[in-house]
Amino acid sequence: MKIRDNDSERSIYNYADDNTVSSCDKTIDGLHNKLTVSGLLLQWFTENYMQANASKLQYIMFRSADKVLDNSAHVLHIDDGVDLKSKDCVKLLGVDVDQSLSFKDHISRICKKAARQLNALSTFCQTF
Repeated sequence: MKIRDNDSERSIYNYADDNTVSSCDKTIDGLHNKLTVSGLLLQWFTENYMQANASKLQYIMFRSADKVLDNSAHVLHIDDGVDLKSKDCVKLLGVDVDQSLSFKDHISRICKKAARQLNALSTFCQTF
């Protein structure tokens, strides 16, 4: 679904109870203007019988691998007086997505989980 107001376009993707708002722009200021959660987005949630939970909101800015972003400088202001700081990595539908889309955190988490499961199987097999 696309939402437009004042030449700003945002897309909302829904999967079960996960909602993702996305937008793109050539400048960081332009992106901030588009993604600052305005009354229009909050209105969309209300009209669809949903409530935006500020404690569960995540915000990430993608970049090329050779660029460095200072996340502390990138803050989105929400109508409720809540400020969101950009994160290095967010979990989206069970996948850890990082700023450069390298998926290093996700691969690391999956490998650790697999190692724990192999260790449990090994321990279980040794007892029999």
